[in-house]
Amino acid sequence: VEIGHNGGSQPAAGSATAELETKATALVKESAGKLTMIDAQRQVMKSDPALYDRVRKEGYAAGNGAN
Repeated sequence: VEIGHNGGSQPAAGSATAELETKATALVKESAGKLTMIDAQRQVMKSDPALYDRVRKEGYAAGNGAN
């Protein structure tokens, strides 16, 4: 499951989603394209469970929670 924003808009600065995107983007760049964005997001969330929880809570608060 991809955690992130929809519709092409940018996540709010300072949000957990923005932090996830920043960290995942850095991993994709470091991997020289060997990691996809989804795989990088998964890796970040596995390594930082607190961030994963914050991203989920933001999604639910915004009405974007997954079942």
